[in-house]
Formats: sequence, C-alpha cells, structure tokens
Amino acid sequence: MAYQETETARRAVLELGRVIAAQCRPARPPELIKLVQPLFPNAAVKYFRSHLVLNSFFYLASDNILDLDPSVEGIYAGEGRMNVLVLHYPQAERATAAAQVFLSSYLPDHHPARCGEFYLLESGHCSCFQFGAYLILLFDCLDVESGRRRVLTLESRLRTGGRL
Repeated sequence: MAYQETETARRAVLELGRVIAAQCRPARPPELIKLVQPLFPNAAVKYFRSHLVLNSFFYLASDNILDLDPSVEGIYAGEGRMNVLVLHYPQAERATAAAQVFLSSYLPDHHPARCGEFYLLESGHCSCFQFGAYLILLFDCLDVESGRRRVLTLESRLRTGGRL
C-alpha cells in the first residue's frame, strides 16, 4: 500500500476499494462461452484473445499463426484426448486468411492442406473448419467420424445462436 503505512491509511484504502467494487456491475461471460460451454459439460472451457494466453494452456506455436488479437474471440475446450478451438473473427475474410496461415504453418507436411479435411498426425487427427467468421480447429481426434460430429454440433449451435 504505502511505504510507511499507518493503520488508518490502510483502513481508508481498503474502504475506498470496497466502495469502488460495490459500484461495479458483475461481469457477464462472453456470448461465445455461453454458446459453446453447454457442448462440453465435462471440460474446462477457457476464453482467450491472445496466442500467448492460448499457449499457456494449449501450446500451438511460438508465432501467432491464428492471427489472434483483441478483436478475435477464442474458446478452448479439452474433451477426453480431443482438443477443440473455436475462434470468432470480426470478418469471414480474416477467418479465411487465418485458416490458410494455420494450415500451412501447422501442417507443412500435408501441403496444400485444406479446411474441412482431416490429417493424421502422431497424436491423432487434426482439422480446420471454417463457418463464416468462425474457425473450428480439432486436435488429437481419435477418429474422423467423431470429429465430424463435433464440428456439425458446434456449427449448428453457432448458426442458431444456441437455440435448439
């Protein structure tokens, strides 16, 4: 608090903090979390906007190969062995460009890799799907069919805004 704080100063600063906190509205979760989280009831869903934050819980690459910045929303969910990223870009064109950089950077041995295809890696299948301004990335899928089902469910949820 202060270099030679007194008890009176300490109490005053803490009271000021309580008054300020009481004036703040509680934060609501981002819409993307509300859409995606119900599809992963047994997984910790994490929200991010930076490749550095993403790399802290799911290391992807040292470079920003998904073109993440404050205008892009990202969700990570681990489901069993499968890891899922859902990214929402401000424009579909930006999602397209990010998908191309991701595919060429992450899957260089599968050149030219394309959205909508599954690629077998050492840890399982990997894929990238684009739906308008959204990218859905799957990592470590045990099989193609379960990956396709997961993508269809996510696309449906994103398309309908969570309505069934």
